Amino acid sequence: MKLRTFLALVLATLALAACTTADGDKPVYRTMLSAGLAGWDQYEALASIDDSDLGKVHSVKVLIFDVQTAPKVYFIDSKKYALHYEFAHALDAARFPTRDVFDQNVYWDPQHKHAMATLLWYKELTAHCASLPPTVTAPISLQFFPSDNVPADNVRKVYALVRDRLGMLPLAGNDRRLVYTPSNSTQQNLLDQEMPKFQAAGVSWLTQVELYADLTLQACNAGLTFGTLRKVAPEELQAGGVSYRDIILLERLPLDLPLVGGTITEEFQTPLAHVNLVAKAHKTPNLALRNASTDPRVQPLIGKLVRFEVFPGGFDLRAATADEVNAFWQKKLDRPEWKPVTDLSVVGVTDLDLVGFKSSTAFGVKASNYAELRSLFKQDSANIYQITGGLQNNFTPAGLAVPFSAYEDHITLAAHVTPNDCEDMRSDCALQGDAFADACQRASDVCKDVASNAKPASLKDYIAKTIARPDFVADSALRDSLLHGFRFKIEHTQVDPAFGKALDDTVAGKFANSPMKVRLRSSTNAEDLPGFSGAGLYQSFSAQNLGDTDRPSAIIGKTWGSVWTFRAFEERSFWRISHLDVRMGVLIHQSYPKEVCNGVIITKNVSDPTSWGFYVNVQKGEDSVTNPLNGITPETFTVYWNNVNVNGTWKLQALIDRAQYSSLSPGEKLMDDTEVARLTQAMIWAHDWFGALYGKNVTAFDAEFKLWGNNRDLYIKQIRPY
Repeated sequence: MKLRTFLALVLATLALAACTTADGDKPVYRTMLSAGLAGWDQYEALASIDDSDLGKVHSVKVLIFDVQTAPKVYFIDSKKYALHYEFAHALDAARFPTRDVFDQNVYWDPQHKHAMATLLWYKELTAHCASLPPTVTAPISLQFFPSDNVPADNVRKVYALVRDRLGMLPLAGNDRRLVYTPSNSTQQNLLDQEMPKFQAAGVSWLTQVELYADLTLQACNAGLTFGTLRKVAPEELQAGGVSYRDIILLERLPLDLPLVGGTITEEFQTPLAHVNLVAKAHKTPNLALRNASTDPRVQPLIGKLVRFEVFPGGFDLRAATADEVNAFWQKKLDRPEWKPVTDLSVVGVTDLDLVGFKSSTAFGVKASNYAELRSLFKQDSANIYQITGGLQNNFTPAGLAVPFSAYEDHITLAAHVTPNDCEDMRSDCALQGDAFADACQRASDVCKDVASNAKPASLKDYIAKTIARPDFVADSALRDSLLHGFRFKIEHTQVDPAFGKALDDTVAGKFANSPMKVRLRSSTNAEDLPGFSGAGLYQSFSAQNLGDTDRPSAIIGKTWGSVWTFRAFEERSFWRISHLDVRMGVLIHQSYPKEVCNGVIITKNVSDPTSWGFYVNVQKGEDSVTNPLNGITPETFTVYWNNVNVNGTWKLQALIDRAQYSSLSPGEKLMDDTEVARLTQAMIWAHDWFGALYGKNVTAFDAEFKLWGNNRDLYIKQIRPY
C-alpha cells in the first residue's frame, strides 16, 4: 500500500471514530470528512449523480476554511446538501445563521480566506489534455463557481489540499487524474498568465474546450416520438413533403426546419440553434450524434417506422409498428382548439411611444415588447453605461407599429377573389419549377370551384372555404400550392390608398434623418407567447423610407402574406390554433445592415440548469446564429457577474465561461468584456422588468441583439418568453 494512501486511511478511520451525528447514533463521514477520502467507494457515497452531455458526473462539494493559514477541509455529502451554505449552516448555525451571512463571510470575502469548490468525476469521459499524457480517462475536475474571483494562489493551494486528501488518486498515468478546470475567462486568464507557477506546484489542468472536445453525442432536447426515420438533405426540406410523423436525419444543420416529429443531426448544435428551438417549441426529441447515418444503432432503421426517445445523456431508437405510431399521434393531437385574442378597435400607424406591453392584443407581442423595451431603456440606458462604462446609447431605437386592423381590412375589404385571379395564382405558383406544375394546376381548379359564384368573395371568405375542404386537409402538395395562392393575392392587392399614403408619409417623417432602409417585421397574435414562441414562422421585409421605390405600402403585403406560409400553417395545425383568428401586425424600425455581430441571449443558464447565469450565442457579421449555413458555428458562452467597487463607484464585472469560439473567428472573442457587461446589465433589468409583467408563469426570456457601426453600438431588437 502506498504511504499516502495508508496515512489517509488511518486519518479517515480516526475521524470516523471521533465524530457522531447530533443524535449520536451514526458516524458523520457522509456529512463532513476533514481527514480525506481513502477510496472511490467513499467518494461515491458522498457524490450527487447527474446526467450531462459528458455522461454521468459524480459531484462532491468541498468547503475549506482558512485556506492559506490553518486550512480545514470538508468533503460534503452532496446528496444531502445541495449548497455549500446548507452544509455550513448544519455545521455551525450560530456562525452561519442565514445564506446572506454565509455569502458575505465566505463567498464575497475580499480577503478570500475561505474557499468553495466542487469535484466532478466524469467517469465516462476520455479527453485530450495538454498538461497530462495525450489523453486522460475518467478525470476528476476541481472547479470553482464561475462568478468566483478566486486568486491564483488559492487555486494552487486548494488543489494541493484536495489532492493530498484523496488517497486513492494515482500519481502517474492517464486514468482518474485530478485536474483543475477554470470555469470562466477570468479564471482561465489567471491560469494562462501564471502557468509556470501552476506547473511548479504540480497542478494539472483540463480546460473547458478540452473537456468538451471529444463529445460525440448531445441529448439536445428530451422527448419521445414515433414515425418514419428519414435521411433528408437540408435542401430537400425547402420542397416540403415532410410531416410531424417523420423523424429526420440530417448530415448538416438546415437553414430552416419545417414541422417534424423528431430530429437527429450529425453536426453539433447549441441550445439556441434553430433546430433545437423548434424541438423545444414542439416538445419533440432532438439529438446530435456524430456519424449518425453510419452508426449501427441508426443506419439499419433508416426508412422504417421507429420509436425514438432522447433522454439526458443518451437516446433509444428501435423499430415500431404502424399501430404504435397511429396510437401515439392520435393521443398527442387530442387537444382543444385555441383562438388567439384580437383587438381590432385600434386603427392607424402608431408611434411606439404610444405602445406598450398591454398593447399586444392590437399590435402583437413582438411590437408591444419592443415598445416596452424602448420605454425601459429610455429610462435606464444612461445608468447601464454608468455601471458598465462608456457613452450613453439608446439600446432600442424609435419605431412605429401597424395594428391588426389594417391586415383585417386588407383581407376583408380590399382583396377579393374571382375565377380570373385563379389563373394568375397558378402562373405564379408554377414559377417554382416543373415539380410543382401538377399541384399548381390542381390548386387553380380548386380556386375556380370556390370562387365560381357571381359575386367576388372577399379573400377572407375564400380562405375560410378553401381550408375547410377535405382535399386541402388530406393533400399536402395541394395545400402548399393553395397557400401560395393566398400569399400571392395578399401581396398583389393594392392596399387601401388612404392607409398606404398615411403609412408612407409617417415612415418618411419618422426616419427623415436616416438614409437607411426600414424593416417591416411580422408581429402576429400567434407568436412570442408563453408556451408557444412561433420562432421563425413568419417573415419580415425591408422597404425604402425615402423615395418612390419599394415604399412601405408596396412591401407590407409581403409581411402580411407570411401568415399563410406552409410551415406556419402546419405549425398552427399541430398546435390546434384557429387559422382564421390569426392576425398580423407590423413593427417598423430602421434596418441596420452590415452589423459587427449578432446574437441571442437567454436569461437562464441553459448549459447548466443547476447554476445561475445568462447563456449567449453570438456570431460575426450578419451570419445567422439560429440558422447557420455550411457548418458555421457561433461563439458560445455563459456569463456570470459580480458587482465590484471601483474608486467608490459600483461596476458590473462580467465573468465569462466560454465553451467555444465562432468558427468565423477562431481563437478570438467577438465581444470584449465591457460589451458583454453592458449586454448583461441591460438584460438583468429587462429580465426583472418583464418578469414582473408576465408573472410567475415565465421565468426566463430570450432576446436578440446586435453590435452595429464603428462605435459598436448595442441594439436589443426583440424579447420574448423562453
